Amino acid sequence: MVLEAKLAKIQGILTPEHFPSEAAVSQGIVLPILRELNWDTDNPMVVRPEYTAGRGRVDFALCEQGSPKVFIEVKGLGGGTEDAVEQVMQYAFRAGVRIVVLTDGRTWSFYLPGKEGLEYEEKRVSKPLDISEHSLLREASEVLQRYLERSRVVSGEALKTANVIFLLEKLRKDAPDKWKWMVAEAIAQFKRTFNNFKYEIKSESAQDNNDVVDYFHSLLREEISQIPTVTTAPRPQPELGRQEGSPSPSPTNNSSKGEKRKGRRKQGSRSGKLVILRQPYSYSNQSEAMAIVFRQLQEENPEFLQLFYEHRENKSYGGRRRYLGRNQQELFGNNVKNYRSHQRIGRDWIISTNYSWPGKKEIVQLAAEVAGLEFGRDIIINFDD
Repeated sequence: MVLEAKLAKIQGILTPEHFPSEAAVSQGIVLPILRELNWDTDNPMVVRPEYTAGRGRVDFALCEQGSPKVFIEVKGLGGGTEDAVEQVMQYAFRAGVRIVVLTDGRTWSFYLPGKEGLEYEEKRVSKPLDISEHSLLREASEVLQRYLERSRVVSGEALKTANVIFLLEKLRKDAPDKWKWMVAEAIAQFKRTFNNFKYEIKSESAQDNNDVVDYFHSLLREEISQIPTVTTAPRPQPELGRQEGSPSPSPTNNSSKGEKRKGRRKQGSRSGKLVILRQPYSYSNQSEAMAIVFRQLQEENPEFLQLFYEHRENKSYGGRRRYLGRNQQELFGNNVKNYRSHQRIGRDWIISTNYSWPGKKEIVQLAAEVAGLEFGRDIIINFDD
């Protein structure tokens, strides 16, 4: 493995004499590793040094199409990174960057700045990675690839994996009994799935067992696979004679045409557009479109639904019910006639659809806010009906 060979070479000279300053760490350790992770370090628009963030600067920003995806802050070898955490995390949060890396060349720490309500050190994904340990060379290579390999960063897979591992670590600490049960269940599932044992479980210690982490990752995303496939497709070309985005021709008073139009709508034609993080989605009605937003945001961040559920605007008070809940009782109380007015979001959540389009739009706007996205830019949704 090329990255392992690079790490082994760095290990052989990992001393203050070879790396006496932050600049030496950047040039001799950070940039060579990024090159092995498929980042074009010669292109300052891709790997941007001294990136201006607010009133300060970050040592490196890894960018895609001009947009920063990862911030990397570098310190001198053995200098420690604790003092830099707060500042770079604030920069990242304001810039919408979701992964932060702090390194002194030897130790690498990965953080999720979007985790609210936690101290900065509590936002770290598992323990720091020490690339100086010869016995952990392969693990170090796997971890760096997991969070910093270019295609994984650009696709969002690195962020998804970081969120999953963050949650697993939190579960391991906060609910050890449940954690042990999940580990046992995961290992049993692997053995059932790979009963020819070609796929070997390396150990029964899931804390550093990537196989088990991958299995839990698939569990968290299983709710998406349980939902009927949402076809993604490019937006249709505008009809000849009218510009894209202009209103559809007004329906005539001919009742038969109206009935035909109504029938086509039931078969799933769409009358607006839905774009989430530049990806268009098809839908059959407003309720389904709203549900797609929630499902995709949950896929982006496995904590999204819980964060939305706990948001003050989703609280039940007075005559108002929750938008998102775990059952119909939470959403509709004793108003049984509305029990069918919901969409299921995975296995554990449902969202109320008993609203007019303006009401649904407000819910989607709130979802964008909770996810840290901008409605109208990151989430575009509108209808002609």
